[in-house]
Amino acid sequence: MEQAEKVKAIAVNARNRVIEKTKELKENAAIKRQIQSCEAVIGKNLMEIGKKVYAQYGEDKEAPVMPDAFEKQCAAISNAKRAIADLKKELK
Repeated sequence: MEQAEKVKAIAVNARNRVIEKTKELKENAAIKRQIQSCEAVIGKNLMEIGKKVYAQYGEDKEAPVMPDAFEKQCAAISNAKRAIADLKKELK
C-alpha cells in the first residue's frame, strides 16, 4: 500500500506542476499579445508621423528646408514614386 501512495503522490505532484505551467504559459501568452498590441499602436503612430513629415518636407519645392535627419528617407520615397510612375507607364 505504501508504494501505491508514493506513486499517487508523485502523479498528483506532476499534475499540479502541469497545471501551474499551463497557467503560466497562458498568462505569458496574454502578456505577449498585449505587448504586440502596444507595438502595433507605436508602429501605426510612427507611420502617421512619417507621413506628416514627408507631406511637410517631401517633394514640395516651397517647403521649409528639410532637416538632415529626414533627407535620406524623403529622397528614397521620391525615387520610389518616380520608379512607380515609370513602371506604370510600361504597363500601358
